[in-house]
Amino acid sequence: MRVTHWVKNLVVFLPLFFGSLLFDKNAVWHAMLAFLAISFAASTIYIINDLADLAVDQQHPTKKLRPLAAGEITNSEARLLAMSLTALSLIVLLIIGNINVTLIIFCYLVLNITYSNYLKHIAIVEIFVLAGNYLIRLYLGGLATGIMISIWIFVTILFGSFILISGKRLAEMKRQSQRKVLKFYTTEFLNGVVLISLAVSVTAFALYTVALGFRHLPQLLIFCFILFRYYYLITLNKLTEQPEKVFLTDKMIMGGTLSFFIATFLILYL
Repeated sequence: MRVTHWVKNLVVFLPLFFGSLLFDKNAVWHAMLAFLAISFAASTIYIINDLADLAVDQQHPTKKLRPLAAGEITNSEARLLAMSLTALSLIVLLIIGNINVTLIIFCYLVLNITYSNYLKHIAIVEIFVLAGNYLIRLYLGGLATGIMISIWIFVTILFGSFILISGKRLAEMKRQSQRKVLKFYTTEFLNGVVLISLAVSVTAFALYTVALGFRHLPQLLIFCFILFRYYYLITLNKLTEQPEKVFLTDKMIMGGTLSFFIATFLILYL
């Protein structure tokens, strides 16, 4: 189920947070339900992906420890779990009772099932699909809470996700991963994508904060620190193949992320 990967789904709460509705009980409730719906759906996709990549994962130094690859559960048990998680996601969607939210989750499932079986082998396309998942999470959070999201936040998240995904591919290339799509990439190309995305993401967030006023400057400074630190780890070859673990283990990034949300809270809510 890769529950640690659910940290990506926290993007769902960004519209709530930036929309200054953190203390609106109804909005918080719907955001939490949306988080659960997308998390259950994501775990379903992870299981489907592990079933599809079983033979490759068994040869991978770390992925071979996953339950399916290690033989701890059978394929039938994994399929049953995937169906159960899909059912849980549908139950949550029924509680939310928003047809648009349901359609977004459905699109997420279709897109990622297609990715697991075909799109992940197409260079560049696979990066856009994975980046699109972050936009889906952001849009889902906005739909569930009824909050309009700034276009600059969308751009920031989109190009921020390009950094994460391209950085991950660089780490995989340096480790000589067996991922098939890597043979179509070069380190120069991926590093170029990271640098361009870094510049656009910083610019987009700068435009967002400048439009809100001078008091939002601390948000921009801390945001830049987080991205620069992340790129620094990429250049030192210290970036793992799991970006979410970097945000949970690197003390500077953890401190920067915490500082960012504290500063944003103080600016927006006090």
